[in-house]
Amino acid sequence: MKCIALFSMFSLCLADRVFVIDLPKGTLVDGEPGRVITSVTHPRECVRQWKNSVSLPSTFTYDPVNRTCTPHNTVRGTMSVTSSAISYYIEEAEKDKCPMNVLKAIESLATRCRPGWKTYMTKGKRVCFYRMDSDVYKAIAKSESVPEIEACHTKLPFSHAITIHSGEDLSNAWQFAGSFKTGLRWEPFEWIDGSPRDYGPNRSVILDSYPGEKCEECSIVYTGVWERVKNNYSPYICSYSITLNT
Repeated sequence: MKCIALFSMFSLCLADRVFVIDLPKGTLVDGEPGRVITSVTHPRECVRQWKNSVSLPSTFTYDPVNRTCTPHNTVRGTMSVTSSAISYYIEEAEKDKCPMNVLKAIESLATRCRPGWKTYMTKGKRVCFYRMDSDVYKAIAKSESVPEIEACHTKLPFSHAITIHSGEDLSNAWQFAGSFKTGLRWEPFEWIDGSPRDYGPNRSVILDSYPGEKCEECSIVYTGVWERVKNNYSPYICSYSITLNT
């Protein structure tokens, strides 16, 4: 399929209804950087690489001096700069997005969950979560040669398999998905995103559902009780959070 619009100073609209719109000169996206793409001569090269891979970011910054593209895992807002770098907003849509107010779109990214993600508010932050069924995470694990517990972060780099830090977290996740896999690795007990293990099973809880299995092949699932399982078909819940200014 050919490009649906000509490239211009202000926007480039790619095939397959991918709209890439640049922010005003001197304004960059302020966000958590993701994996950098190097040695690129035009930002569209980066978009095409992402489009052909497992994940398309919502925003990225192109540096023409260093010839790099930096995607943003999460977005905090915008910032004023004097460099030659340019930030872009990306959206897949049926309707023409080129005339949109891109700064409002960035503001929305900074305070709302992505389309299709569920949300709840807790302690000054918005928690966003998404159900990944077993056929999806198993396919990702196989194609990308990663453990199933890393499927969320592999496909959606701004997220991880859900971590549980309170009864409220657990209740919201349970209401959303029923039985689900968490991002808690087996021994030593560690959350996959590096957050502190301040809630959940301890060594007094019997988790040996599959005696004799290698622990690294097991996952922790919440099914009304915590349990260790192997070859379980419960979904993973992918999750990320947005800190809100109060």
